[in-house]
Amino acid sequence: MRYAPLAVVLLCAAGEAQAIALQIFGGSRSSTFEPEAADAEGDPSSSAEDNAALAVSDKFSGMEFGLAALVQPVPLVPVSFGISGLTQHLKGKNGGADLKEEVKGFVLGADLVAWLELGVVQPFARFSYDLYSSHKYIAEFQAPTLGVAGGTSTTELEMQGRMRGYHGGVGLRFRSTPAIGAFIQMDFAKETLTIERTAVMQDGFGWAEDVDDFPDIELDSQSFLIGVDLGT
Repeated sequence: MRYAPLAVVLLCAAGEAQAIALQIFGGSRSSTFEPEAADAEGDPSSSAEDNAALAVSDKFSGMEFGLAALVQPVPLVPVSFGISGLTQHLKGKNGGADLKEEVKGFVLGADLVAWLELGVVQPFARFSYDLYSSHKYIAEFQAPTLGVAGGTSTTELEMQGRMRGYHGGVGLRFRSTPAIGAFIQMDFAKETLTIERTAVMQDGFGWAEDVDDFPDIELDSQSFLIGVDLGT
């Protein structure tokens, strides 16, 4: 109950402002990162051909979908703030031929949006900071079967972690009525992925462990988004 007064204040502020927007959007996303030296060199006990076939991608691309709720606290000042949720599903683009890779994730962020009141077309800028995230990297490949000489089995490597960082974007909003509009946005992100847990599965058997010494992965990402803007 100690948070009840704060909730009441926020609800009253939102009600007085009478400028609440709900945004629904989606589009394409591409991410790049610099692979670790060990990954680039591969396993010294394997042939160069095998290492190339299992090389990890440093480029991923796919789709991103999101939902944001924004409040304009002062009606005459074109600035709003709120929260957003993003889901991402990317696939490796330049990894080895024998490696299937994908990244799935969810990000909850705090948003700040400012725009220019120029009529029907309104240019805007957006800044977002990651508050919480959950990401999963999954790689599937053929590996020697445990306990079977000369055999190979489909093996799945899974790494779970969290993302932290920020997004900056610019775009155009098209609004002919106060209640509904559309927008396009280019988004640029600088983030760090910290791996917290790894798991390996083969033929229904495997192991998992928490890790705290896995090198952080620095990512640069770009997104092109199209969405609708519902205001009150």
